[in-house]
Amino acid sequence: MISLDRLSASLAAAGREKKSLAELRNDPPKIVFSDELAVLLLFDGEPRFVPIENTSWERAVNTPFAVAREARSGTCYLSSGTLWYSAKNPLGPWSYTASPPEDLVKMAPEPDPEDVAPQTPPRIIVATEPTEVVSTDGKPEWQSLPGGQLLYVENTETPWRARRRLRRPRPARPLPQPARRPPRSTARS
Repeated sequence: MISLDRLSASLAAAGREKKSLAELRNDPPKIVFSDELAVLLLFDGEPRFVPIENTSWERAVNTPFAVAREARSGTCYLSSGTLWYSAKNPLGPWSYTASPPEDLVKMAPEPDPEDVAPQTPPRIIVATEPTEVVSTDGKPEWQSLPGGQLLYVENTETPWRARRRLRRPRPARPLPQPARRPPRSTARS
């Protein structure tokens, strides 16, 4: 037999779980194709900046990238560690710059000495919603896997695979794994 309090608590928990599932968004990401090497600068919504103490700089807090904005001019800078880009607007367009502001460079983490900058700086693609970028170095160079039923693009860092009968390439993405719940405690108090 189950007590009324326990039943009420269980029903309330089920109601909260149902409500949270109704708010869950699993819209597919937007796919952007580029025939030049590109990097995705993804903001979680519109760019949000907070001041960096005792400086004239602000940093973006809703992206994993190092994006800073000069508070007076509004000019934005993006660093990969080895390359620097600038833009008048955080949503772009971004341009490679060989001379970022010295005070900003001093604040940035030291680049990994093993990281080598590419000969041609990649294009920056900006998004504020779930997005994936598939970029190739030039026109896609399709190769056949053994057996000839699948094709892949050789001149990309992004794995592409397509069945030979498909007309358009489809980016390959692993399926997300379900979250594991911790075991319920069976101890009674």
